[in-house]
Amino acid sequence: DGSYPVMAGVLGTTLMEIPPSANFSYLAHDAGTIALLSQNITLANKWYEMVRGRAAQSDIEATKALMNLWPLMLVSDLENKIPFGAEVIDLWLKSLEILSKEDRQKKASTFFGVIEALGYDVPENLWDNLLDIGPQDILQMPSLVIWRKMALAQSKGLLGESIVLGLIALGDLGLAGADMSLLSSVISGLKRLGLEEEARAMAVEILIGHEF
Repeated sequence: DGSYPVMAGVLGTTLMEIPPSANFSYLAHDAGTIALLSQNITLANKWYEMVRGRAAQSDIEATKALMNLWPLMLVSDLENKIPFGAEVIDLWLKSLEILSKEDRQKKASTFFGVIEALGYDVPENLWDNLLDIGPQDILQMPSLVIWRKMALAQSKGLLGESIVLGLIALGDLGLAGADMSLLSSVISGLKRLGLEEEARAMAVEILIGHEF
């Protein structure tokens, strides 16, 4: 949601005063998202662990919040503490069944593209399920010359040039409007250059920009 960056600036400090408790399960997704945008990973983890614990006790509201928050927590996880695997992916996909088929597939493809760029393995059959994804939004594609130069700079470990070319390639539409193939290239390039924290921060912003 486009309002999250504004909310993070206004409410980031206030959120520190709200205890991540079962009484506030309905706030967990918003609170965790704003905490991540405020770069308060510790607070985001507290919200995540709270709903995870409540979900284990069959709390429906907490389970919903857990499924909504899990993708953001995964891509922000520098310490490999957030569970990942076929079982949890399947649970997350089931949580998307309330969406239309097109929106469900679009969300899944965005998520899979982002996490593969971060080095996670997505089972090929899950990609196969997205082949009939239907009409795509018209998204910005970078100039082939710029994209190629960026890839070359990344392969040579030219940090400054890679970042500048990445910003040029993203153009005016930014993270929410750029094509996922480009975004995946930028994320994986940052990771290869040793900038995993920056790559994960970008991944969080991309998912939030796509209404995660």
